[in-house]
Amino acid sequence: MIAPRKRGTVFHADFCIGRVHVVRGSLGVSNRDAAMRLCHRLELALSEGPRSEQWSELRALIPPETFDRFAKYVGAKRKLVPTWKEFRESFELQIDQRLKTKNLAPSTVEGYKFTLRELQLFLDERSAKQLCEIDEPCIEIFKLWRLRRIKPVTRGSDGTSTLRLDIDRLHHVFAFAVEKGLIEKNPVRFMGKRRDASRSTRPFNKDELHAMRKTAGADLLLFLLLRWTGLRRSDVVRLTWQEIDFNQGTIEHICLKNNRRVNIPVHEELMLALATERQRRSPQPDAPVLLLEAADAADGPGLFFTQGCERTEASVERNRMSRAERQLYHRVVALGCRAGVHDARPHRFRCNLGVDLLLKGENDSTVARILADDVNTVITHYLPFVEEIRERVRISLNNGSGIEDL
Repeated sequence: MIAPRKRGTVFHADFCIGRVHVVRGSLGVSNRDAAMRLCHRLELALSEGPRSEQWSELRALIPPETFDRFAKYVGAKRKLVPTWKEFRESFELQIDQRLKTKNLAPSTVEGYKFTLRELQLFLDERSAKQLCEIDEPCIEIFKLWRLRRIKPVTRGSDGTSTLRLDIDRLHHVFAFAVEKGLIEKNPVRFMGKRRDASRSTRPFNKDELHAMRKTAGADLLLFLLLRWTGLRRSDVVRLTWQEIDFNQGTIEHICLKNNRRVNIPVHEELMLALATERQRRSPQPDAPVLLLEAADAADGPGLFFTQGCERTEASVERNRMSRAERQLYHRVVALGCRAGVHDARPHRFRCNLGVDLLLKGENDSTVARILADDVNTVITHYLPFVEEIRERVRISLNNGSGIEDL
């Protein structure tokens, strides 16, 4: 039996078996009713054993020395309970290391740190210091608090998109805490909105792809690169011959947007076109695969520079690449016009490859690696199109005439 005994101004828990005092310790309270409640919870935890859920709650209610004594007696292991400050420092150290190894983009790291600073301000107002104090109700209050701070500085927006970005970052932050065993459950639910397939960037359908392939002409290599690699236009214009392994049939490239390395298996149709182009041009290894130097009429004047900027070699290269990206975009639009395809844009080819891979049975993580995307992006953007296609097939199977009806 555990009895509360007052020593000075503070009550202590005294666990006795018969007349033998087994465990003693301060409860840290001077109110008898509070002491009685704590003693009752200690008795319940002892009766349920070392796996009792009471231990995780008692850890925050009684002094650490007392908790250690009772936990040691019953065999309950005392888990490390880091403060929010300690965890934040650990997470920021981790993302800084990933930045150095080019596994995270600088803009991504800065975004994480900005969101963490906002959460820190909120927690300071609530005087919350322990990581375990940040639970789902706390996060819901943070959303309202954060939205009030966002609205005054946004124009023409209700602030929900900015809030969604903050919450999705925090979801990944606390996923790190779960992975390290610091908390059992992620208190932040992912807010990534499941995109409406009718309003998202849609993949081309089979008729549109056939029409563009048929009318591609001199843009056939451009069409095939976009169709079978899923690369963003910023990466297509930077792709060089040395990144293509003709023996292995792969393209290995570091993406500009997030510094992720991709290894893309090359489709036979694209590999044949690349081999033909290499034989025709005999290019240097560091030469770009696509020739986009000539200015298109739609592209406007030549290189541009911000007034007052020094024309360094780096700035010239950035402007050249920016110009090449615009030329690629206009060539795809022109290809769409020739083929009678409405709203032809380079990014729609990326959607095509993502949906193709999912339809052919590849899992979300594999598709994410090939496209240099997050799994959440694959789930929220590409998967709805797959489900839409499968639903059309299901409807066709259940309606109309089949072999048995003929």
